[in-house]
Amino acid sequence: EALYSFYIENQSLSFGGDITLARLYPEWLEYKALETNRQGTIVRINAAWKRYYAGTDIVHRPIKKLDYITLHEWALRLVGNQCDMTKKEYYNCSIIMRQCLEYAYEKGYIERNPFARVKISGKKFRRVVKKPASTEVFFESEEYAIKEYAWMCFKNNRHFHQKLTPLAILFLFQTGLRVGEICALKYSDIIDDGNAILVSHMLLQGTKEVVDQTKGVYGDRLILLTDEAKMLIDETIKAKGSTVYTSKPFVFSMTDLPLGYSTIKNVLYKYCDEIGIQRKSPHKIRKTVATILRQEMPLESVQAMFGHVDGLVTDFHYTYDRMQFGHKRQIMNAALSSKSPRYN
Repeated sequence: EALYSFYIENQSLSFGGDITLARLYPEWLEYKALETNRQGTIVRINAAWKRYYAGTDIVHRPIKKLDYITLHEWALRLVGNQCDMTKKEYYNCSIIMRQCLEYAYEKGYIERNPFARVKISGKKFRRVVKKPASTEVFFESEEYAIKEYAWMCFKNNRHFHQKLTPLAILFLFQTGLRVGEICALKYSDIIDDGNAILVSHMLLQGTKEVVDQTKGVYGDRLILLTDEAKMLIDETIKAKGSTVYTSKPFVFSMTDLPLGYSTIKNVLYKYCDEIGIQRKSPHKIRKTVATILRQEMPLESVQAMFGHVDGLVTDFHYTYDRMQFGHKRQIMNAALSSKSPRYN
């Protein structure tokens, strides 16, 4: 009887028993955290769990009873009736179900992963509409105004404690760096006799910790420096004097700590307000640079510089038409009216 009880108990554990997704999720998440060194990944997964899974019926069913039909119906309702998801939103949400059940299979809790067969037609997803250029990039006139204003603020020493913040904003317009990357940029990252930088670490917004990684899976990347970008670095060295490579190693910080993540954003917003243009975030500078370079460079070059694994991300989400309506009308007038007959 003792052997029988032991066998039944362990057989139940081996093939899932009454393990539910709610019980399995914390165990899988702990494993997932060991698998990735990206804090943001775990934060996003937890957010998706709270939004789409927590408190729903499906997470309280035994995983061994989750068959293909049950999971397919769940996914279809999630995409269509309940959430009206885009393809990307569905992928970020379903990764929990997919990988939890795969983990359960590898652990021997279930005999197969039924969600591996679940496929959703592309027609089911909400179509992604590209945002207007007016909200996503700086128009040419706005770019010029911000640059001129930032340089004036630097020369007038307006930001006493972090006087190099205007130079950081100007440097963003020359490189398209992410905010976390420019905050963590060190003089030791400058290579090739000052003609390039190696982007290999960033400042985490939440913990304010500098980590030896960048966002996404692209990895380290090389960015060439324009003459203007090199001049801006020289200005930081002049401002710091002899302490530049010792107690003040971060390029755009006047202390031994990196420039604050929110400092750049708040200063940029203040500049927008004071020169009378729409507020746009530092990330919009990144998109502005991508838009400008995409007009002059092959897609592969811009994609590599911006650290995008997929060129579609570069073209769809980062490049826009910066030409304003008045200028477009002038060009159309010049191009088309000259080819029209004279009307009496």
